[in-house]
Amino acid sequence: MFIIFLSFFKTQGFNAIQFIGLKNYIEVFENAWFTSALRNTVLYVLWSIVIGFAIPVFLGLFLSEVIHFKSLFKVMIYLPNMIPGIAIVLIWSFFLSPERSGSANQILQSLGLGSSLWFDDDNLIKPLIIVTLTWRGAGSSALIYLASFQNIDQSLYEASTLDGANSFQKIWYISLPAIMGLIKMMFLLQVISIFQIFYEPLILGKLNRPEAISLMQLVHRFAFVETNKAGHAAALGVMLTFLLIGLSLVYMKITNEREPGKKAGKLFSKPGKEAL
Repeated sequence: MFIIFLSFFKTQGFNAIQFIGLKNYIEVFENAWFTSALRNTVLYVLWSIVIGFAIPVFLGLFLSEVIHFKSLFKVMIYLPNMIPGIAIVLIWSFFLSPERSGSANQILQSLGLGSSLWFDDDNLIKPLIIVTLTWRGAGSSALIYLASFQNIDQSLYEASTLDGANSFQKIWYISLPAIMGLIKMMFLLQVISIFQIFYEPLILGKLNRPEAISLMQLVHRFAFVETNKAGHAAALGVMLTFLLIGLSLVYMKITNEREPGKKAGKLFSKPGKEAL
C-alpha cells in the first residue's frame, strides 16, 4: 500500500514531500525510457513463447517415453536449475563474449564462419537473453509436464493402439489434450515471469541500454539511479502490477478451462467401431 501512496507524491529519496496526483504516472508515460522498456518487455514475452514455451513440453514427452537412463536424463535436464541465476548469466556472458577470444567465437572461427557480436548485437540481445532463461528454466517445467504425462490413463493409449493410431496421433490427440489445462497455466506463468525479467538484461545488456532495458529494470533505474524519482518507480510498479492482474483475468476468461482429456480418443474410431 505504501507504493500506491508514494506514486501520488513528489519524492525526495523515498520520502513523500508533496501530493501531485497523477503527475508521476503521466511523466512515466512521457519518459523515453518507458517506451523502450515496454517495447522490449513485450518482445521478451514474444521471444519466450517462440523459443522457450514448447521446449519443456518436448522434454517432458521425451522423459515420459525414454526407457533406459531415465534418471540420468532427469538430472541432466534439471541441472541448470540448480545453478544460481546470476552464475548462469555470467556463464553465458563469458561463452558468448563478443571478443574474438570468446568460446562461441572461437568455435565459429574454427568452422570458418567468422565471429559475432552476440550480446553486443542489438538484433540478437533479446533472443539470446531468452535462450539463457530457457536453458536455465526448462528443466523444472519439463519435470512438471512429465508428472502430468505419467498421470494420463494408460487405457486411452491401449485403445488408440487397437484403433491403429501411431505415436504422433497418440501425442496429438491424447497426451496434449490431457494436459491442456496445465499448458495454459504454464503459459500464463511464463508471461507473468517474463514481464518481471530484471537481472538478465541488467547484466547482459550492460546496465542501462535502450535495446535491452525491461520494465522491471526501469523501476530500478527510477528508484536507485535517477535522482528523486522514487515516485516514478512507484507509479510504474503499480501500473505493472495492474497490467499483470489484467492479463491474468483476460487470459483466463478467453481460454475458459476445459476438462483434461475431454477430446481424447474420438479421432481413432473406424466405421463399425465405437469411439474411445
